[in-house]
This record gives sequence, C-alpha cells and structure tokens, in this order.
Amino acid sequence: MPTTMPKPLMVGNRKRPIVGKAPAVRVPAPNFGWEEMMDVQRGQIRKREFKPLGRLEAIFLGDNAIPNPSPDNPLVGRWTSDGHPMLPALDWLDKGPGIGLTADEKDILVISEMIHPPDLVDPDWKRKLGPVKKNENGIPMLEKPATIPQSLLHRCWTGPDCKWVKRGDKWVPTGDWFFAGKDGGEYMVFQPVVSIVFMMAGRVGMGIIKCKADTSGRHTMLLYERKRQEGFIMFGEKDLDFLK
Repeated sequence: MPTTMPKPLMVGNRKRPIVGKAPAVRVPAPNFGWEEMMDVQRGQIRKREFKPLGRLEAIFLGDNAIPNPSPDNPLVGRWTSDGHPMLPALDWLDKGPGIGLTADEKDILVISEMIHPPDLVDPDWKRKLGPVKKNENGIPMLEKPATIPQSLLHRCWTGPDCKWVKRGDKWVPTGDWFFAGKDGGEYMVFQPVVSIVFMMAGRVGMGIIKCKADTSGRHTMLLYERKRQEGFIMFGEKDLDFLK
C-alpha cells in the first residue's frame, strides 16, 4: 500500500518544515505537519470555532499541479480561448460543502461532507441541429447535453515514483498517488491551490479567495478522503481582506 505523503510544494530550495508535536491549542503552530493540522481542524469544527462563509463552488489548481500525468489525462495541453493554459480544477457546482473561517481568521475549514465532484457538461458537446422532438403533450424535449466525469486521478498530485499501467481501456496508477494516514484514511492530495471560489452566506454573489505560498514556502493544498467524504484545506496564505 502506498504510504508516502507527497511533500507540500516549496518555493525555491527551502527545506521541508520540521513537524512538531501538536500541543493542546486551537491555533496551529507554523511548523505543524498535515496530520497535526487535520487534528486541529477537526477540533475546530467539532467545537464550532469558526465563522460560516458559505458553500464551496470550485477549487482551482496551479499549472504545475499535475507533474506526472497519466497518458490519457485530458487536462494536459488544453488551452483557453484567450491563449492561456487551462488550469485543472475541482468544480462542485451547487453541491459543494460548507466552508468556514477559523477564529484567528487565517484558515479555511471544510465544515460539512465533501462529496465527489459531480459530472460536468462536456465543453466539446454541441446541440444537434434539426427538428426538436416533442413529448405526448406537444412540449419540445430538449436534448440532454453530454457529460464527462471529474476524474480525481486526473487532478491529484502523483509522486515521481508513481507509474501508470494500462488495464483494459483505462490507465491506473501504481506507486505513490495517495498517502495512508495514521487514522486509516487514504488521502488524495491536490496542490498547489491557487484560488477557492464559494457562494457567500448572507451576502449576494461569489467570493474568491486567492492563495499563495506562506512564509515557510508551503503552498495551499487540499487533502481529500473519498470514503469518509472529508476534506481539509491547509498551508499557504489566503487573501481574506475582501471579507472584512
């Protein structure tokens, strides 16, 4: 079973921060590792030490989020209409989990179940031309658009030791593509997170949280446990000035 945790992306050649033992405090120390951070965040959620922000819509990842893509990864080499690389993303549409702001106003918590992102309309789908079919009551029946699944394996971080093997018509990873937590969870890693888009609670409109590397050089990441539908957003600095 793969057990190696992909290291958080670093700026330059800075060394990985030292992992310290978690003290009995609510605010995480800057040298906490991922498992200590998960414990702290679970405690904050359990004690409701957060301010609800709204419902998560999407998380956008950086252009170096897929360093070891599978041969059939459709997200690699795609470009937007204005000539920029298409950034990989996780889009929950209107089915995203609730998110909250920690008491120290520095971190974002996923405060409810995080389901697998739903299927999206295929961007290459085009409605067929010609007469529109009608039902027995004479009401036009619109053609359902083709959809594509949001494959987590096409978006998650895969380490250099991960090898892709074709089984049937699918490519599957062998090696390091998730890490096994001490709690028995199998966590997929998505990094670097560059922006978090959410529907604001109590206010009209969408909010966008920009993310960048923190002072220790760590970028923001999302850890996701599929079976438990549990998500954690940690590390990095978040621009939260627009909430004030």
